[in-house]
Amino acid sequence: KNAIIMIGDGMGFNQIEMSLPIIDNKFIAADLPAKGESKTDNVYGTTTDSAAGGTALSTGYKTSNGTIGRDKTGKDLLNLRELAHSIGAKTAVITNDGINGATPSAFLAHNESRANTDKLIEDINKLIDEGKVDIAKGDVGDELNSVVSNALKTISADNSRFFMAVEEARIDKESHSNKNEECKLRVKTFNETIATVIQFVLMRGDTVMVVTADHETGGLTKMPNDTFVYTSTGHTSANVPIYAIGAGTEIFNGQQVENVEIAKFLAKAYGENNFGQ
Repeated sequence: KNAIIMIGDGMGFNQIEMSLPIIDNKFIAADLPAKGESKTDNVYGTTTDSAAGGTALSTGYKTSNGTIGRDKTGKDLLNLRELAHSIGAKTAVITNDGINGATPSAFLAHNESRANTDKLIEDINKLIDEGKVDIAKGDVGDELNSVVSNALKTISADNSRFFMAVEEARIDKESHSNKNEECKLRVKTFNETIATVIQFVLMRGDTVMVVTADHETGGLTKMPNDTFVYTSTGHTSANVPIYAIGAGTEIFNGQQVENVEIAKFLAKAYGENNFGQ
């Protein structure tokens, strides 16, 4: 009936492994029954940015970098939040980036460029005013866990159907700056939030949950002496993790899939079997 996608912006496998010592050697999502990998390149087969990566995860279409919720020709694409809202589900998009950041915007808006931040916030505010999204919160800082927990209670009240997208944005920001210790703390925040959501999902049995990333940032590499070194200040095309739980998520287990397959799968929770490209 319901779907939750949690996105660690810039979070590759090595960002997780590097962080294990400060999270009791347990990235909680790794205990979920389905574990796979996502390929993240954009529609042109080159390294994605968060706009194209977020659009792939929200619409099931690959697009050009910088593009929000549209295909490479500029056509608006139906996103998961819109799909869920269309069948009466309550919806939430939560991030510790600005709500008009590239990744959350991909679940909320349609624009030729992520740089049109004023227009994006105008469109998102209009959605809120018109009741087309129930919760859209950005800049939540270190309160991601509590905000997500409260939002889940709100959108699932009275046995309502729901959709939620959550972004931990700062893994990406710290990886762009090649800051190992700061990146670990952001993975820790994300890990705590994931644990809260898993607990919620396990109590229900009617919700699918996918934890993934839009892309890897920084080319983080594990050295022979077990230290971790960034090799870039930009994004890379490295595969990123998929961790999932819920009916049907076994299709990801042990597989490498294109990022668009995540959106196409989540759409099935709302009865749409022909979502995306």
